[in-house]
Amino acid sequence: MFYDNLVKACAGKGVKLTPLVQRLGMSRGNISNWKNGTVPGGDVIAKLAAALDTTVGNLLGIENENTPAAPKNSKGKWIPVLGRVAAGIPIEAIEDIIDYEEISEKMAAYGDYFALEIHGQSMEPKMSEGDVVIVRKQEYADNGDTVIALVNGSDAT
Repeated sequence: MFYDNLVKACAGKGVKLTPLVQRLGMSRGNISNWKNGTVPGGDVIAKLAAALDTTVGNLLGIENENTPAAPKNSKGKWIPVLGRVAAGIPIEAIEDIIDYEEISEKMAAYGDYFALEIHGQSMEPKMSEGDVVIVRKQEYADNGDTVIALVNGSDAT
């Protein structure tokens, strides 16, 4: 879906995909990957969206009234919101990209990040239903850390 939407956006602007990708510092190999179903990271999608004067959501096929436009002079890194996490009883951890959030390059340099939307009320008032939290993926936690944990490898809380 991403590749098809990218091709449509290029056609709508009268832009050829290969020169666009090369101008943005990417290789033709990226195009092959996208054509085969690979979806690039949020920062790459944001660059493509800005260059084509469209939105990240349009390229991902998830455009709605809440989908932000890709900022023209973005200095940050875009990370996916991979679904919802339970604040309370664990729910199945399904990685469906529902949106994107931007974090600073400085923050991104310190690890692998993704975002999740909170579902439930057990963390209130600190975190409420519908809040989006930025998560650094790691295998350990220190005493006092707030964590999102996979339970039995498939449920998140």
